[in-house]
Amino acid sequence: MDDQLKLISKKILNSTSLTFSSSEIDDLTHFSIIDRLILSKLNQKFSGRCVGNGFVLSNFITIKNKSEIYFPHESLNVSYKIDVEFSSLVVNPKIGIQLKMKIETTNKIGYLGSLHESVMSPLVILCPLDLTKNKDIFKGKTEGDIITVKIVGTKFEQNDKKITVIAEILK
Repeated sequence: MDDQLKLISKKILNSTSLTFSSSEIDDLTHFSIIDRLILSKLNQKFSGRCVGNGFVLSNFITIKNKSEIYFPHESLNVSYKIDVEFSSLVVNPKIGIQLKMKIETTNKIGYLGSLHESVMSPLVILCPLDLTKNKDIFKGKTEGDIITVKIVGTKFEQNDKKITVIAEILK
């Protein structure tokens, strides 16, 4: 993971209940297989999308604790449950933080870009011309250029695949 992504990420503890079909449980004979199945289900449910705290990075979920597998009495279908506590690495840039942005698109309104040197950037960074006091900063910038921006706002909703960030160009 690159330094910029580390700067805007934090580890979050969470818990959930996972449901397994009877055929999935029948195949489980070793605890390591159970852990792999739990991890797979957690990644399917949370990775690569936004939750309440931000964007959950793929493959950064670890199991902290789990209950025994149980059969829920209120269930009318044959399924099993397990309660899991896990940690995940969540991206949510704070207002005022400075980042390096790679310009991907330019137009009359401003720039659209992503984190510089980040292969798995979950951010779409918008730099509107209106936010910049010194309009000369926009002159001579083209696609592929790297600029420094300051975050002035973020927006995401549950299950979004990206976080939209509004930023002001600094240099």
